[in-house]
Amino acid sequence: MHMIRKRHLLLSSLTLIYCAQIAVLAADAPTFDRHVVVVVWDGMRPDFVSEETTPTLWKLAHEGVTFRNHHAVYPSATQVNGTAMLTGVYPGRSGVIANYVYRPEIDRTRSISVETPTVVARGDELSGGKYISVPTITDLAQRAGGRTVIAAAKTVGLLLDRHAGVGPGKNSVTLFAGQSLPRDILAPIDAVLGPFPSAHLQRDAWTTKAVTDFLWKDGVPVLSVIWLGEPDLTEHESAPGAPPVLTAIKSSDEKLAAVLAALNKQAVRQTTDLFVVSDHGFSTIGRSIDLRKILTDAGFIAKT
Repeated sequence: MHMIRKRHLLLSSLTLIYCAQIAVLAADAPTFDRHVVVVVWDGMRPDFVSEETTPTLWKLAHEGVTFRNHHAVYPSATQVNGTAMLTGVYPGRSGVIANYVYRPEIDRTRSISVETPTVVARGDELSGGKYISVPTITDLAQRAGGRTVIAAAKTVGLLLDRHAGVGPGKNSVTLFAGQSLPRDILAPIDAVLGPFPSAHLQRDAWTTKAVTDFLWKDGVPVLSVIWLGEPDLTEHESAPGAPPVLTAIKSSDEKLAAVLAALNKQAVRQTTDLFVVSDHGFSTIGRSIDLRKILTDAGFIAKT
């Protein structure tokens, strides 16, 4: 018997390697004796990984593999890169090209947020199910008979699997910012954890516990994606490296430790390929440009 070495990858921005990993797993192992878990730290930069701030990730990286030749797709926005991760294609092919776009066939009056449930549903209705124009890796895993779990503290989770609870995905679950597919999966989680919180760090804690304590209760599925909102949400309110951001990064590290503990408890850590990734980083800027004000001052009617 050949021993398969467990692979831990620290990816500080977008990588598509795990898409191929799942496809092989789903095709070659109908009993699904291996698992893939992807933990996303939204907005994380590689230079903030340290033994002091991120001891769990630091240890994991030194035990496994660090992917150094990496970058986000353009534009480096959450919805764009989340879709790229789960489809393996660039934005021009997936159809998700920005967080906010003008799609007059969906809403003629304003730009839309591409991951809003009503927008996604309308987009699929108008396109014959091709709002995202190519299958996601969750689609492929489900068609092969696998169960998937997507749990995101942010609304991007809906783009990662919008078919959970129906058809081939009838046993799969998507959580996104306190909402769920199928809808009835949320009640028992809320009954124990309470409603989805408003504070950033608590949202990540709620999402992680929903996975480890509920969605993995009867076994770890073939593919799980746990999308943490930190440090991104706190960085938007402060700056890279600010004390609140370092606290948020440490919080994400604690959530990673909880995921590892759950895998150990389920006795599947040795048969799990774990990826820690980020969708984009953050830059320090000298000033911002208020495009709406510039256009308004020039006599245009600017809406965003």
